[in-house]
Order: sequence, then C-alpha cells, then structure tokens
Amino acid sequence: MCYINHNDHYSEFECYTDIYSCCCYLFSAALLPLPTTSNNGITGTWTPALNNTATTTYTFTPNAGQCATSTTMTITVNSSVTPIFTPIAAICSGSALLPLPITSNNGITGTWAPALDNTTTTTYTFTPMQVNVLYQPQ
Repeated sequence: MCYINHNDHYSEFECYTDIYSCCCYLFSAALLPLPTTSNNGITGTWTPALNNTATTTYTFTPNAGQCATSTTMTITVNSSVTPIFTPIAAICSGSALLPLPITSNNGITGTWAPALDNTTTTTYTFTPMQVNVLYQPQ
C-alpha cells in the first residue's frame, strides 16, 4: 500500500510495479513504439529513444499520480545474418532446373525472384522472410 497526502488527510492506494512481459529480439528491423500503458493499466513514457542498432535497456516512468514505480525492459538487437547457399551447377538451355531452396544452409527461410527460367542465364534474388520478434506485451 502507499499513502498520498491530500490536503492534510491520507488516502490509501494499492501500489504497482509496472509490469511488461517481453520477448525482446530484433533482427535489424524497425522497432514499433513501446506501449504507453503497462499490462496492469499504468500509463507512462519510455526513455531513451528507441534504437534498432544496439541492445538497449529502456526505462518506463509512470505518469504522475498513479502510485506506481518505474521499471526497465531490455530489447536485444541481434545482428543480421547473410543467407548462405550451395552454388547451383550450370545447365544447358532447356534442361531441367530444380527449384531453388527456400531455406538457406544456415537456416534462413525466404523466397526467390524472378521465376525460374531454364532458357537463359538469370540472376536470382533471395528475400528472407521478415523475422521481427519484437517486444510482445502479454
């Protein structure tokens, strides 16, 4: 309990430690704004500004008059990983061309563009699926 003085009388309130559940991993992507209301209904602000290039500990400061305490949350930023593939052997024009793998040798899943063409030399671009496991307040 905490007590707040209101013109020479005291009111009793239940105090809260702000609660944020978090799964905090990021793979080089934009961060969504952190929520300004905690899981238990406390409103406030976060500092410092969001940084998607370095692991950072953020402090949540409750707005005045809520009988709540500050809390911290760390968002871990993992560096990007370049997908690695086994080179595809040359084929003759019109020969069978197996589909390109959708998972790299180092476990990155994605898609290829443009569509396969077995009649001409083509450069294909692999686009990893966006894997942004940001904070997930519960």
